[in-house]
Amino acid sequence: LGNMPSFGRVFNSAKTDVRETLPHAVVMHMIFEYLSKEGFTETRGVLEEETGLKANHNSALGLPPDILSILLDVSITNPDQLYPQKPPAVEQEDTDIKIYDFTPTFQSASVKDLNHAEPEVLFYYTMGKYLQFDDGSREVQWGTLDALVSWLVSARNPDLTFRKILLSTYPSFTTSEVLLSKLMKCWHAAKNADNENRKAAHQRIFTVLKYWIETHPFDWAHSERLVTSLTAFIDSSLVNTSFAKQLRNALAKMEAGGYDQKLLAYEVTPDPKVPKNIFSPSLTLADVDEEEIARQLTLQHFALYTALQPSEFLCKAWLGARRPNASGIIRMLERNNEIAHWVSGSILSLPTTRLRSRAMARFLHIAEHLRKQGNFDTLMAVFGALHSSALHRLHFTRQDLSKDEQRILEDLERLLNHEGAYAMYREVYKAQKPPAIPFMALHLRDLSIAEEANPDTITYGDKELPITKGFDGSEILETEYTSINAIGGLINFRKRRRAWTIIIEILQFQPVPFNFHYVHQIATLLQNLHSTHSDEELYLQSNTIES
Repeated sequence: LGNMPSFGRVFNSAKTDVRETLPHAVVMHMIFEYLSKEGFTETRGVLEEETGLKANHNSALGLPPDILSILLDVSITNPDQLYPQKPPAVEQEDTDIKIYDFTPTFQSASVKDLNHAEPEVLFYYTMGKYLQFDDGSREVQWGTLDALVSWLVSARNPDLTFRKILLSTYPSFTTSEVLLSKLMKCWHAAKNADNENRKAAHQRIFTVLKYWIETHPFDWAHSERLVTSLTAFIDSSLVNTSFAKQLRNALAKMEAGGYDQKLLAYEVTPDPKVPKNIFSPSLTLADVDEEEIARQLTLQHFALYTALQPSEFLCKAWLGARRPNASGIIRMLERNNEIAHWVSGSILSLPTTRLRSRAMARFLHIAEHLRKQGNFDTLMAVFGALHSSALHRLHFTRQDLSKDEQRILEDLERLLNHEGAYAMYREVYKAQKPPAIPFMALHLRDLSIAEEANPDTITYGDKELPITKGFDGSEILETEYTSINAIGGLINFRKRRRAWTIIIEILQFQPVPFNFHYVHQIATLLQNLHSTHSDEELYLQSNTIES
């Protein structure tokens, strides 16, 4: 224990100038505590006589009661550091994050006062950083930001989805600049390791940075400060390394738009169903086949869908003051409102029951094509309009529909029935093959429920955890007890994992495009569906038509 070069840093992580080893007197006090706990009082007495030291409780020294077991667990899983060795030079920078690659020690601990916690959780003590693991899955449940970043670049992290989740959801608990600074500190901290471990740690940190740029280019393209910070880090710390060239290339590709969504290609695309007067200035949507209208609506909606970023779905950003952070979601929702008003207005503006019935039938056929295409979002906009109070009350109009059109309506009603939280739609969507566009409003509701049902951070109530500030020979100069609450609590990573699961469910079809030709003339007509009538005005118009 006395020769472990990292132990001095365990209790002094806030300072750069620290002792590299634990004083022997402190080690002896930890041994005394262990012997007393196990009942070996005679052995403890012999050691007190031989060393000239008197037993003192660990709590009086600012140490956890089981610190000896913890440190032994750490050192034994890294046997190469058990023999005497010269402590590495201390870097002259704030290395508040350390790279420790050892197998996590899982210890059962009752934590009954954790918000929404199970009675038994697995507690992972990693050199002054805190993570909580699920008992069964070994997945991270809660942790400090430093602990989450350390686990992100750890060689012992068995969770293959952890990196994806953290890089997709970190905007809900920190900023891109802070995350980058933590990763850079990890790089500097790894310099204290031996050559082999240092290279391995640097490789893992580089891999995370490159993956971040490639899979989340939006984060970098919209933050000049982030790019500037990484560029300065490359120039100062990665000079003359292969990492530097690869990261510069990744940034250059990002700035050139090279990491935009890659869409899969099809061999054969069906011919568009265009009317004979496609080039006529008098072309209207009434001239266009229902299936082609559905195709062009889907292509327009898919363009909005593929532009969505994972960060837009965090913290209910599409609501309230945070709406600018979810501009892509807002555009999709507004587009659905335009389509719904277009459907309602097109039917209600017609003077006779027969004409209104034919218009309703036409939109039912469009909806059926949208269903076959897998465009559930636009389908719900059309169906929502047909089931709105303004149109649903048009009994004579509905009665004039053919049997086939009545069947289509009944099929849609079964699919989009809200019973069981839209159980039928969820079953169909789960089995849906690409391409597809999800029913966005429903999935946003799922995210809202997950957001409101789980706290952002986990607190320990009044439970205090010791943080020791420094050593001077055998005496501890300063000891401070603080609670997890003092640093804002533990980040609820289980909440982020749940949100990520829903986000992936929403965005899973982004890479696969719809196999249709874009028809400019028809798309232009569909792009301008602005309605001047409110829902109240449409309902009043409905009352006038069929009172």
